[in-house]
Amino acid sequence: MRNALWTVMTLLLFVQCQSNVVQDYKPKFVMYTKPGCPRCEKSLEILSQRGIVFEERSIAEPKYQREMWELIREQKDQQTSRVTLPVVYMDSVLYYNLQDLDGFFQGI
Repeated sequence: MRNALWTVMTLLLFVQCQSNVVQDYKPKFVMYTKPGCPRCEKSLEILSQRGIVFEERSIAEPKYQREMWELIREQKDQQTSRVTLPVVYMDSVLYYNLQDLDGFFQGI
């Protein structure tokens, strides 16, 4: 009887922990930026004010620049030769050439 009670308590604790994980989930995303870019700086400011967790990757580093362009090419957008930063990769979806930064980040 004691083992059964212990098992039930352990399962309840596990379920509670799992539900907390789901409630605390925030979309993980990567934001590609460039030093000195006013739009990137504004985006970083918006995200930090809202306390949103993200990973910043500066395209000043060649590996991140290549990575960003590979993601853009995967979108089958052959016409894209210029991109307005920042570029956001969130939940397996790539967002670039964002016109309204406030509006975009408000939805996150």
